[in-house]
Amino acid sequence: ETLYAATGAGLYRSTDDGASWSLVPALGEKRIGAVDFTPSAVWADVWGIGPYRSEDGVTGWELDDAGLTSRNILRLVPDPWDPERLFAATQNGGVFVQAEP
Repeated sequence: ETLYAATGAGLYRSTDDGASWSLVPALGEKRIGAVDFTPSAVWADVWGIGPYRSEDGVTGWELDDAGLTSRNILRLVPDPWDPERLFAATQNGGVFVQAEP
């Protein structure tokens, strides 16, 4: 039921299969480059800053950029063999790997 949309005007969330959308206020109207999920968190990249992580997808967003090689992420992808790991493809050609606690 819950969907997320990464846009140049912020991260939007729908809890009714896309019938209506609302801005996720905790991230404001920042340019969101990518969004994806792992079993325990929602990840959203704020363009030029880095990936933010939230356990509930609404509040409590924290920047989680340890080891990040570029501030411009093109794609976030959970590891298909270990869903607690997240890969981030960066604009400079690097790949960032984040293992969740």
